Amino acid sequence: MENRTIKVEKQCYHCKKVKAISLTDNEYKKLIRYYESGGLIQKILPNILSPERELLRGGMCGECWINVFGILPESID
Repeated sequence: MENRTIKVEKQCYHCKKVKAISLTDNEYKKLIRYYESGGLIQKILPNILSPERELLRGGMCGECWINVFGILPESID
């Protein structure tokens, strides 16, 4: 199986901007399993930047996270 890149687009519920996140096939499969079964996204997708993980997990982009909470999501990993 080739290791292609899959672009996942998510809209931030706060600013409404659509952000694109590139995942490998394997990361995409892990993301689908996360959506189906739950767990800790930072354990399931450790190589994805925390602002991108937060968008995938909670629906808020990194820019809005900083504006609302004053810190980057990795500060709480």
